[in-house]
Amino acid sequence: MKNNLNLKLIPKNETEKEEFLEKTIIDYAEGLAKANDLTSEKALEISKQQIKHALNPEKDTIQTHVVSVIDETTQEEVGGIWFTINPENGKSFIYQILIEEAHRGKGYGKAAMHELHEFCKTQGVKKIALSVFGWNTRAFELYKKMGYEIVQIAMRKTLK
Repeated sequence: MKNNLNLKLIPKNETEKEEFLEKTIIDYAEGLAKANDLTSEKALEISKQQIKHALNPEKDTIQTHVVSVIDETTQEEVGGIWFTINPENGKSFIYQILIEEAHRGKGYGKAAMHELHEFCKTQGVKKIALSVFGWNTRAFELYKKMGYEIVQIAMRKTLK
């Protein structure tokens, strides 16, 4: 199954988009809380603010996409991706890629990234960026295997 996945990216309707973004807010808040030693409440507040800001870019030219990742063989939705494209500078940023728990470890993440790359190429994108929390080693390794380069690292140490 890992090498023979046939996926397509389909824009989410408004209801699906809202549901996906709600999951994103919660997921990101959990990461913020862990990374910054914040309470769940404070992390949720920050997550909502940052995601609201990201959804309303300052430039009118930035295109926001929230898509479903569909397995064409089963017609099942296996995940979603939220990303932007700035046609002025040929750059894209991936805010969230989520493969549903039941479909993880089966190659869907890699196949979804490949589909996203192909779509972005058709839109004139030359560079794609993303961020990943340090403890998300599975995603980090996938991104490295797909040719993403480390451009910044934040580190910390807990003193005892």
